[in-house]
Formats: sequence, structure tokens, C-alpha cells
Amino acid sequence: MLLSEITIQLSAWKASPGALRLPFSNASGEQLGHLICVGKDDWLDEELAQKIAEWRERDKLAFATRFIPDVAKTKGYLQHVAFAGKDRILFRLTDMDDMLVGHIGLANINNSTADLDNLMLGNRDKGLEFIHAAEIELLHFCFDVLGVERVAADVLSTNLGAQLLHRSIGFKATVKTPLDSKIDGSGTEVLSPAQDVAAPTSDINNIRFELEMLKFHKRFPPNPANR
Repeated sequence: MLLSEITIQLSAWKASPGALRLPFSNASGEQLGHLICVGKDDWLDEELAQKIAEWRERDKLAFATRFIPDVAKTKGYLQHVAFAGKDRILFRLTDMDDMLVGHIGLANINNSTADLDNLMLGNRDKGLEFIHAAEIELLHFCFDVLGVERVAADVLSTNLGAQLLHRSIGFKATVKTPLDSKIDGSGTEVLSPAQDVAAPTSDINNIRFELEMLKFHKRFPPNPANR
């Protein structure tokens, strides 16, 4: 797709509740759940906002921006970032009973690249197989529907679970960046690229993972239905 076509299509999906619902299955073909696009009115969903806030608080050390989340902040994010952002999309992760168990998204989407964003398995009982299958389906969406050529993911060096997940699908670590830790005026800790890489103010690195379409398709051939 051309960039203008991607932007128009993302807006259309987000404007139409239920218009984008992607089933995903394990390696044996057993369907596990769905990725459901978060749309224009989902910021009003109290359960969605509450769950995202709870999960963010529980797993805040997995993120480079560490604040105290609440429902109001989460609703603001859903309305003004997830929905309004022209180069991003967020999906609910639901199981076969349509229960909300996590979320996963894309950011910085253009006609050649995209970044995995906001990956969260809220219900840990679902395990690695569930989130592995969900990420594979999201990558099929990137490569087979949007037509991007490369997908990247930024992961903190302390987040071993996310690193294992991405590597299991074929992502390769390309760049490791030392990070500084700063507390802003609101009390939020922000990890950002170190001003002096020889003397960063934290012991955490950002690891950039990347996966190209051709390498992904060697392991996970495209679904003709998505063409």
C-alpha cells in the first residue's frame, strides 16, 4: 500500500467497531482467540481502561516510561493516541470466550516499516503459546495486509520474556543502546538514550529487534486470504 492508502485504511478500521477482527491459532491449527481493533468509542469502555491500567501498573518495569496509571489517563491514551494516531493501531487480545486477556499494537506505521507497540499479556495463565500465536497473526497483518517490509520492536534488557518471545518468531537483535534514567516533574521515571554512553545513569539498555518480511515468510508463509 501507499502511505496515504495505509493512513486511510487505518482510520476506516478504527472508525467502524468490529470491522477488523483477526483470528489466531496455534501451530496445530487450534484457534485460540482474536485480535480486535480498538475503535473510536472504546475509550468509553470502563473494563478496557481499568484492565489496561491494572496491567500497566503490574508490569510497569517493562516500559521505558514508568508512571502511576489510572483509568482517566488510560481513557485519554485510548482516545487521543490509540484512536487519533494516524500511524498506529491497537488491538484487544481476546480468548475464545471473548474475554479480554491483553493487548498489542503497532506504531510508526509507514509503507515500509512498523514498530510493535504496547504488548501486554494481562492474563498470564494463557501462556507463551497464546501470545506467540497472537504476535504471529499481527505480523501477518503487517506483512500481508499493510505490505510493510520490516517490523521492529524496542525491548528493555531487563524484559527477558519479551526478548524470548520475539526471538522465537525470528526477530534478531540489531542495536543495543544504554539508557539514562530521569524523574520528571510529575514523578514519572523516563528511560531515554544515554547522553554519555560510557557513563549511563541506569544499568538498563534498550534492545532493538528487527524482522524482515522475507525471513518471516520462510517460517510462516503468507495466508492467501489476506492478499
